[in-house]
Amino acid sequence: MRRETYNWRLPDAIKHRLGPDTYGRQRIIHEGNDLLMILHSLPDETTRERDHMVFWLRGTDGKLLCNGASNGPFELRTLLQSYENKLEQLEQLEESAESSDQLFDIIEQLVPIHRASKNLYTTLQSAREAFRDESLLLEARDSAYEQHRRYEILFSDCKTALDYRIAKNAEIQLSKANEAVEAQHRLNILAAIFFPLTALATIFGMNLAHGFEKQTPLIFWSVFIAGIGLGLMMKRWVMKR
Repeated sequence: MRRETYNWRLPDAIKHRLGPDTYGRQRIIHEGNDLLMILHSLPDETTRERDHMVFWLRGTDGKLLCNGASNGPFELRTLLQSYENKLEQLEQLEESAESSDQLFDIIEQLVPIHRASKNLYTTLQSAREAFRDESLLLEARDSAYEQHRRYEILFSDCKTALDYRIAKNAEIQLSKANEAVEAQHRLNILAAIFFPLTALATIFGMNLAHGFEKQTPLIFWSVFIAGIGLGLMMKRWVMKR
C-alpha cells in the first residue's frame, strides 16, 4: 500500500510522523487541534490487500476530509457500511454452510477482515478519546465496536462448527474402524474353528491308499469330531492371544 499524495496540505507536525512510502497500519496521529486517522478498506478476497483511507479532522474549521476531498463524513459512513455489508454476507454463508469446506472458506475470508475490523475499532476509539465532542466519531466508534463484536462471534461460531464436524467425522471413522476390527476378529475365530478340520479333510482326501477307504463310517465321524475339537482348542488359543 504505497503512500498516495492527496490534494491537501497537512500540518508539518503530522507529516513528519508519516513514513515516506506508506501510511502504515490503522492508527491516529494527533497533533494540536489536528487529527489524522489512517483506516483500511475491506481486504481484497484474493490478495488480501487493502487500500488506505486517510481522514483529516482539520483544526482550523473542524471539517473532516478524506483522501484530500471534503466528503469525509460520507466516506467514513460508507467505509463502515462496507464492513457491515460484508458481515451480513458472511453470516448468511455461515447459516447455509453444509460442509467443512464451506466453513473453512468462510473462516479464510474472516481472518483478515476480523483483524481489520478490530484495528478499525481501536483506531476510532483512540480518535474518540482525543476528540470527545465530535458526535461523528462517537457514532463511528459505536458502529465499529458492534461490527467487531459480531465479526468475533461469527469467527468463533464458524471455528466451533468446523471443529465439531472434524470431531464428528473422526468419531465416525473410529466407529467404522472398530467395526472392521470386530469383523476381522470374528473371521479369525471362524478360521480357527475350521482350519484343523480343513487340514484333516485335505490330508484324507488325497488320492493315496491309506487303508481307511473301506473302513466303517465311524472313522469319518471320529475324524470330524477330532477336527472340531482341535478347532475349538484353536479358537480358545486365538481368543486368549
